[in-house]
Amino acid sequence: MRVNVNSLRMIGIGGRAQRSPTPLIAPYLFLLPQTALVLVFVILPLVQTAWFSLNDWVLSLRPNPVFNGLDNYADLFSDALFHQALKSTVLYVLGTTPFALGLGLLVAIALNQPLGRIRVFFRTAFFVPVVVPTVVVALIWVFIFDFRAGLINNVLAGLGVVPPNWFADVRFALVTVIVASIWQQIGFAMVIFLAGLQAIPRVYYEAAAVDGANTRQQFFKVTLPLLTPTLIFALVTSIISGFKVFDQVFVMTGGGPANSTVTLVYYLYVQAFEFFDVGRGTAAAMTLLLILALLTAVILWAGNKQGDTDG
Repeated sequence: MRVNVNSLRMIGIGGRAQRSPTPLIAPYLFLLPQTALVLVFVILPLVQTAWFSLNDWVLSLRPNPVFNGLDNYADLFSDALFHQALKSTVLYVLGTTPFALGLGLLVAIALNQPLGRIRVFFRTAFFVPVVVPTVVVALIWVFIFDFRAGLINNVLAGLGVVPPNWFADVRFALVTVIVASIWQQIGFAMVIFLAGLQAIPRVYYEAAAVDGANTRQQFFKVTLPLLTPTLIFALVTSIISGFKVFDQVFVMTGGGPANSTVTLVYYLYVQAFEFFDVGRGTAAAMTLLLILALLTAVILWAGNKQGDTDG
């Protein structure tokens, strides 16, 4: 009589079969490389940044940090320039997010129609600014808004309107940055919304049409509710991108005029890399992180609550 050795190995005390521990460990082994990368490049830098924000460390004055608790945060919130940076950032987000998402949604709806091969052309044309480096986009709009030879001022002069100096006027400087950013972000919103629209089954629209719903009613009763997860994702990513704006400000206005376009990240850059105040700079970074975490949590909570209500 032949005995199956593998079967005997699976039998433990009391005759119960025992599983090999390898299958239970294998998933964790596969996760180890990713976990190590997240630990080294995300968690540890975050902890280090939080620690630096609790220290008085101006590189030009002392070689080593000195613990000072929450003094950096107290100085930060009493700094008028930080208040201006927060105000400019909020205005920038409020100026870019609704228009970029709204125009992106309109373009996505248009390209979701059966347009044939021309749809590929327009989809590519709208997405090109997204893949162009932000510095290049900023330089393009610097030439467009240029006071002497810019396209916009030439058109205004031809219409008999006195052209403004866009980058030297506190009323228009931030507007130029907002316009450049909207132009670049429309393509990203378009792709996100187009993917969401194409994921909606056509049967819902057919059923709505049978019930007598017109195009407007189908949009508000079918498209928008089913597009809510996509809208939330696009809103969160747009807000995070808006609060992190730096390249456009650095290239187009340099924070001026009169600090009217200083944003939170630009403020962080000035503190850490021009004044070498590591403590103040990292305190600004941690404040920005907390703001984004709070906004993201509120948006996700509101989205989930709306989904529960609709359900």
